[in-house]
Amino acid sequence: MLLNKVDLVDGSALAAARAWIEARAGAIGVVETSEAKVPLALLVSDAHGPTTALRGARSLREAGAVHGLEFETSTHRPQSVLCAASLRSLLKTMPAGVLRLKGLVRTDEMPWAEIQFSGRHGSLRAALAPPASGEAAIVAIGLHGRLPTAGLEDALGACGRSTPSCRTG
Repeated sequence: MLLNKVDLVDGSALAAARAWIEARAGAIGVVETSEAKVPLALLVSDAHGPTTALRGARSLREAGAVHGLEFETSTHRPQSVLCAASLRSLLKTMPAGVLRLKGLVRTDEMPWAEIQFSGRHGSLRAALAPPASGEAAIVAIGLHGRLPTAGLEDALGACGRSTPSCRTG
């Protein structure tokens, strides 16, 4: 059993989820992951090793595996107000390997902003509502092994630092 995104809940909610699983499935193996980072091996193997579709195949594509296995995600949770000008600049110079990016963040221009990037196009606009969790989050999607997680973290981190192009008040 995979219990994903455990980083999004507090200890009591996690304990309740564990109890629910145990009550319904008994003593089974449970793997807990954070930030939607599911080990590829869990997705493509069974109790006897690689899944039947993968046995003998040289790649996921050759095996006809689900296209979702070709992608990976990275989640950034900014704790501070971000510079809207820096975010717009990032959208114009997105690091290679980022196919899609989306999220809700606080900015110096808007209480809550929706950031979107797909292909070569990006936008930053006022959000219709804050996230239900009240926490800012940005999710990036790229091809498995090609998502520049560290570079993206650095770029988003720089958007949180004061720059001359940002408002100071």
